[in-house]
Parts: sequence; C-alpha cells; structure tokens
Amino acid sequence: MQPSPPPPLPVPSPAAVPPSSSRRPKGQRLAHLDGLRGWAALFVVFHHLLLTFAPAFDDHSSPAAPLFAPFSFLTDGPLAVGIFFVLSGIVLAVAVDAAVDRAPGWRGRAGFAGLVVKRWLRLALPILAAGLVVLALFAMGLDLNAPLGWSVASGWMRDFFPAGYRPDLWGVLREATLGAFIGPQTPLHDPVLWTIRIEFPGSLLVFALKLLVPRGRPAALAAFALAVVLLVQPFWIFNYCALFAIGVGFREIARSESRAAWFPHWHEPLGLSLILAGAVLFPVLDVDTGGTLQRLGETDASGLHLMPGMLRATLVVAGVMLSPGIQRLLSNAVSDFLGRISFGIYLLHAPVLWSLGGLTFLPLETRFGTLPAALSASLAVVAVACLAALAFHRLVEQPAMWLAGRAGRLVASLGGAGQRASAEEYRDKPA
Repeated sequence: MQPSPPPPLPVPSPAAVPPSSSRRPKGQRLAHLDGLRGWAALFVVFHHLLLTFAPAFDDHSSPAAPLFAPFSFLTDGPLAVGIFFVLSGIVLAVAVDAAVDRAPGWRGRAGFAGLVVKRWLRLALPILAAGLVVLALFAMGLDLNAPLGWSVASGWMRDFFPAGYRPDLWGVLREATLGAFIGPQTPLHDPVLWTIRIEFPGSLLVFALKLLVPRGRPAALAAFALAVVLLVQPFWIFNYCALFAIGVGFREIARSESRAAWFPHWHEPLGLSLILAGAVLFPVLDVDTGGTLQRLGETDASGLHLMPGMLRATLVVAGVMLSPGIQRLLSNAVSDFLGRISFGIYLLHAPVLWSLGGLTFLPLETRFGTLPAALSASLAVVAVACLAALAFHRLVEQPAMWLAGRAGRLVASLGGAGQRASAEEYRDKPA
C-alpha cells in the first residue's frame, strides 16, 4: 500500500507555530527563537506572493534560477515550515520544564491533560477568529482569488478554493475547533491550516517526552531516537513530527551546563556554516544538479522523501542556537516585533492576499501594467498583513492565551497537578 502523500508544498505556511509567549518573563523567553520564527513567517508571505505574482520564478529550471538560488531562502515556504516545527519542539519543551519546576505534580496524567487543553485552546481560538474574518470577506464579495489567479496566470491562487466554494458559519466552527486538528483533510476556508494537523500531534509528542523521560541525556537520546523512528514511517504527519522530537533533543543539549565549554571559539563559525548550508547551499546545489534534490523531496516512496527539507530546517535552527552573532541579530526590535505577531501573520496573510491583493492588483494592472501592479499589491499585502496581525495579537491572541491558561490550569488542578502553580505563573507559560 502506498503511503498517503503530504499536501502539495505550494500551500505551506508557516507559520503554524504561535509565539512562545508575548510577555513572558525575560528568564523564560528565547528572544532569538522568537525572532527566527517571525522572519520565517514573513518569508512564508513572500513565498505566497511569489506563487501568486511570479509563479515562474518558483521553477528551478527557469533561466533565472542560478541567479536567485543563493537568495531563495527568502521565499522558501517549505523551509520555513520545517523551522516552525523544530522551534515548536524547543519552545514547548521549555514550557513543560517550567511547569514541572513550579509544580512537580505536573508530571502525570493530570498535567498532560492540562497542557493538551491549553494547547488546543491556544490554537483553536485564534483559528476560529481568523475563520470569521474569512467569512466576512466572502460576505463582502472580496473573494478575488479566481480573477486574480487568471489575471496573473497563477494556478495556485486560481485554485486556492474549490470552484464555487462558499464558507458557512457551521463549517468554519467545525474546521476551526476539530477539523484543523484531527480532520481527514485540510480546512477548506483556509488551506494554510494544513500545518495544524502536524502542530497539534507534534505538541502532544513533546508533552509526552518531557513528562515521561528524565531530563538531560536520557531525554535527548530518546528524542533523537524517536525522530528516526518517525522519519521512516510511511505517513507524512509522523514524518514531520520528527522535527518536534529533534527540537526536544536540541533543548536538552542547550540546557546542559557543560555545553558552553565545548569548543566555544568554534560556536560562531560552526553556527554560520550550518545556517549557510541549510539556507543557501542546498538550493544552489539543487540548481546545479537540475533539481534532483527537489524531485527527491516530491517522491512518495517513504518518509525518507522529506529528509532533504527536514535536514535543512534542522541545520538552520542548530546554527542559530550556536551563533551568538545571529542570536543578537534575531533579538533586535524588528525581529521581536515579527516574533510577537507571527501567528497572526500565519493566520491572516492568505485572506489579505486573495482579497486586498486582488483589489489592489486588478485595477492597477489595466492602467500601469503587470509589474508595477504586482509590486504595489505585494507591498500592500505585506503592510496590511503585519498591521492586521498586530491588532489580532492584541485583540484575539492575548485574550486567547489568558483563557487557554485558565482552562488548562483548571483541568490540571482537577487531578491535583496544578495546586502549587499560581494563575499568573501558569498563564505565562507558553505551551
């Protein structure tokens, strides 16, 4: 029996990973990882803009491919998706450690249940709010994906929704609360939600590893061994979940007090080398070999077909964790801002693209031509997506995190796990 293939990579989005926290105490916040997630979310927007307004440039066989290959990470959605999953493994592992340190009773079924409920609500409430935005845009007649796709010859944008599709409130409610997590298909109202079908089971995997396996070397070895097992399974969701296990392994290595003494002078050059290998060297080699590596990543033989992309994401995150210079760069004000709004960018950028993108591009094209219209529409989409994500973070995400924290603490306390954790402490934990 052939394994079920993963969803087409032209639809990736990333940013399935919400910010680890918006206002966590500084001691718990991994600012450079927040920044990495924020930039990766923005690169996903660039990827979808490329698929919409310049789909020919996504072809490795195009004449311009050798020129743009070293910079292709700026529009590499699949790479960003892998980075999100590794980051989730790290950040959620930190969250579980914090929970257990404050209340050792979290090691148990009640603690696991509390973490699951909190994670589900943390994701589901913003997804539901974004679904209501999609409903409102359709009600206003701003579903312009088909005319926009035909105008720019983008099959990805033209077929973003099935022909004649009209979302309804019940369907959005069902997909946002259940279908996006364990449903048999990607939610129709927002296809970028395919990553949630990996994000949620991957989160459960992290919780189980951290609650069942002792910290340190045992947890790292168990995490990396589990990653290998998941990678060879003939099911694409399990394959991607291997990245969460890798994230847990990275967390256990990073928390080791002896790690800093391992060749400290080599951290910077080694980290930069890993980042360059994952982000730049792979696409350059792929162009030179006629797209062989890309074709390998599109076969359906086994879970190993995802290995090239997963390896790239692993190298990038490992490089960031090693390089102090890159960590400082990813901790600046712009990176911090993007990290805080990354989940909002993930949820809202596609609706902004097929509504505002079309509303901007279509009239400008008839007057100024394709290139000026595409550039203007792209700038408008990026700016409005970021502003909308900022408002979304304040009006939706922060209340959702508060409510999810209270609900998770309530569930855990029913089993006695949360009795020693205050509401304030639990609310601030990022899981």
